[in-house]
Amino acid sequence: RVAAATSYGIRCIDCAGTTMTGGSANGGAATNRVIGLYGTGDLTGVRFDGTSFMGGGTSGGAASSSSGVFLESCSGAPDFVNASTFGGYGIGGIAGTRTAFEAEGASCRPRIDGGRHMGCEVGDTCTGIACRTSAPCTVQNATIYGSAASSTRIYGVRCLTGGCTSLTGNEIRAGGLANTGAEGIGLEIDGASPAVDDNRIVGPNGGGMAMTPGRYHGIYLRRTSSLLTN
Repeated sequence: RVAAATSYGIRCIDCAGTTMTGGSANGGAATNRVIGLYGTGDLTGVRFDGTSFMGGGTSGGAASSSSGVFLESCSGAPDFVNASTFGGYGIGGIAGTRTAFEAEGASCRPRIDGGRHMGCEVGDTCTGIACRTSAPCTVQNATIYGSAASSTRIYGVRCLTGGCTSLTGNEIRAGGLANTGAEGIGLEIDGASPAVDDNRIVGPNGGGMAMTPGRYHGIYLRRTSSLLTN
């Protein structure tokens, strides 16, 4: 049987008003792209309460990627209350990009309240939460990890190119680096200026003498006017 190039657990397209309590969605397996929940279009009034989303596994190597949740160019403010997201894993190796929760687009305004969000257990490039291209994400009271252990490039939260509105009361950890780790950041803010208040932010742990020179930070700030109050 030939594996699909792309696989989804749930595709939520112009699904305004949809709600789900409990349960789970798993993107399954594919060669290039796997997503637990893909959302686009009008997501006004969408709410997930206590639901778990898992990206699944990809077999396409370094160019492949998986996401627990990916919101692309949506409108509205979907709520994720005590939901959990997991980016996924590589099939037959650790190569590829894993992101627990990601959103992009200025009209896509997800609100994350609580839950656990982990990019990967072990992987190549793993991110807990990434909001970019002006996606005004609100994240509060959540536990966020880039990876659990022994990964190459890890990020707890990334607010890029105008992404993120506020981060409040979260535990944000980069996670564990491999001995050959290349980059690890707890919170990265680059080209964005969210409010950051009352978070516990921890940089990478682990690593070894074989690590290359790179960015290893609890907090990395660039082109921002954010006020950090911790």
